[in-house]
Amino acid sequence: MRRNDTSNIGGQAEQLAAKLLHERGFEVTNLNELRTNNPLYDLRAEKNGQTLQISVKCARAKRELRLGSPRMLRQLADGAVVMAFLPIAKGRDIDLTPGGYELWIIPGTARHD
Repeated sequence: MRRNDTSNIGGQAEQLAAKLLHERGFEVTNLNELRTNNPLYDLRAEKNGQTLQISVKCARAKRELRLGSPRMLRQLADGAVVMAFLPIAKGRDIDLTPGGYELWIIPGTARHD
């Protein structure tokens, strides 16, 4: 049965990603606050004059996730990243507190593989 908390979990992952980036000196804009369900990128982070586009993905209980449709994945820029939050163990719901998730940072260039 499909759960109806997907957008809530996704929003929490975006907030956590923004917090982690901010703690590392980035100024972060949540693009979904500017346009609901912004396509492809969720965050824009800026530091030292450089801008980084970020797609945030979150798997609820599986240690696998979909990075998007092939059409959208082709649009992922080489300089962009995907911040993928995965549960610490398969079959266990993700816990977005320290120790409850793994964070994979996937460069945009990985779309070629």
